[in-house]
Amino acid sequence: MAEQNISAEQLKALQEKIKQMSPEELKEFQKKQCIFCQIIAGKVQSRKVYEDDIVVALLDINPANPGHILLMTKEHYSIMPQVPDDEIAHVFMVSKSLSNSMLRSIDAQGTNIIVANGEALMLKEQT
Repeated sequence: MAEQNISAEQLKALQEKIKQMSPEELKEFQKKQCIFCQIIAGKVQSRKVYEDDIVVALLDINPANPGHILLMTKEHYSIMPQVPDDEIAHVFMVSKSLSNSMLRSIDAQGTNIIVANGEALMLKEQT
């Protein structure tokens, strides 16, 4: 969830509201807070490089390397174990194809395929 300036009372009220939500309501709440869901819904601008009924791939706005692509399912899942097996298989088939395309199109020497499972923390470079 995006950081917002809310009072302790507002935070406590929100936490109580979340505790009272049904699983379906909680999933919808999470989707509304998820930047990737907002991108998939077209509410946030992105540069898509691939899309089908199950996944979308887009160029990262802060690329670690040339050709840095984010590949995600269109359905919101909080953690990988929630993703159905057929969708996992599809994600990896698409990642294989995109990897091959990157190797050919930008003359990359290799590609990295990383799975962020849950809230991924970015490691900061030590100075």
